[in-house]
Amino acid sequence: RADVSPERRQQFLAAKLELRDGSQGYRQLQREMKTPLLLLFGATCIVLMILCANLANLMLARDAGRDQEVAVRLALGAGRFRLLRQWLTEAVLLSVLGGIAGVLVAAWVKSALTTFMPADYRLNLNLPLDWRFAGFVLLLSLAVGLGLGLIPALRASRGRSPVALRGETRTFVSGGGLFSMRSGLIVIQVALSLPLLIVSALFLNSLQNLRGVRSGFEKRNVLVASVNPTLSGYSQEKTQSFYRDLLPGLRSIPGVQSASLSSDSPISGGWDQLGLVVEGYQPREGERVNAQSSLVSPGYFQSLGMPLVAGRDFDDRDTAGAPKVAIINETMARHFFGSTNALGKKIGTDEAADTVIIGVTKDAQYLSLREPALRHFYEPIAQQPQLFDLTMHIKTAGDPTALAGLVRAQVQQLDSHLPLYGVKTLEAQIDESITQERLVTWLCTAFGLLATLLTAL
Repeated sequence: RADVSPERRQQFLAAKLELRDGSQGYRQLQREMKTPLLLLFGATCIVLMILCANLANLMLARDAGRDQEVAVRLALGAGRFRLLRQWLTEAVLLSVLGGIAGVLVAAWVKSALTTFMPADYRLNLNLPLDWRFAGFVLLLSLAVGLGLGLIPALRASRGRSPVALRGETRTFVSGGGLFSMRSGLIVIQVALSLPLLIVSALFLNSLQNLRGVRSGFEKRNVLVASVNPTLSGYSQEKTQSFYRDLLPGLRSIPGVQSASLSSDSPISGGWDQLGLVVEGYQPREGERVNAQSSLVSPGYFQSLGMPLVAGRDFDDRDTAGAPKVAIINETMARHFFGSTNALGKKIGTDEAADTVIIGVTKDAQYLSLREPALRHFYEPIAQQPQLFDLTMHIKTAGDPTALAGLVRAQVQQLDSHLPLYGVKTLEAQIDESITQERLVTWLCTAFGLLATLLTAL
């Protein structure tokens, strides 16, 4: 196209399409889960090493109490290879029994963890307890059993002194080699458990900081629910009419302080990013002029407690036939207009700056609690030619879940066959957005406490 700028043409030509094996799952989910899974795998390995050191200590202590038994066996003619085989058999049998118990515990833990996760996580994660899992556990149990039983087995096969045959036992102090080995194993357990506890404390602190982030909007007493009339075959004209009739009904429900509609919900991961044309702004070389966008109805900022710092909110003047208008956030205003007043300036998404900025709102964490505020602008839904699924944000005076039934009844009053989905509080939605952090933190804390318990034992 001749009207495409050289920068956009270059960006388009530089883009690459990457094809990957679909059996490996979603690439985005892999990137999100790679680091926490590696951390959990490392914590699991540390706990396993502490457990091995613990069991090795127990087996050395048990072996120290069997000096007389070994001496009698040797005196009766038992060979060293036979003693070695017996000790290894006992160790491997214990490890295999522990592995079988571990598989049963894993099945229970899997059910508990998947219940803890949100539905979209459960649908996108494949956690099979198949033959590969069983084979891995069996091989690991055999390796642990052989490793734990090897030192006591070698010690037993070397024979015992005549003192053992007379029923006398060595003390830990007199048995210098044994005492040093067991003490060394205890030192290893403490050395491994302390970093795990420190990491768990850091994760707990990070999770607490995430929950205390100032999001820029009010999350208490806000009910979130979505509806999509087009799924029931609504035309665009009928869809527009449905949404116009829905808002007054929602606002008339007793206990509702404010109600609004929007194309997306905060911290839901569904924001659109659009290329922009900004009046009077000269892009830097290679800069992508874009911003997050969403469609909202009048009352949206009131429902979420997002104050306007300049200009006005959308109202009944902003209809389909009126001049196109938009509200931008502070980050977008600073980036494109600096210290000058952004009100009255124009932006556009169709190669022409035809939308007038009528307001500036406070920044909010729209996409994620982990990221800084991004450039964001809002457009009124009444000026959009096509509408599909929209999300309701209903600010209530009390518990928002108590009004879920009334909201559902209001939708069914307009169309009894239209389903309502995604019904939850805004607090629950934000809490689900940090599921990954909560899961990693709780599991690392559990591993840290388990490691400390094993070390204390």
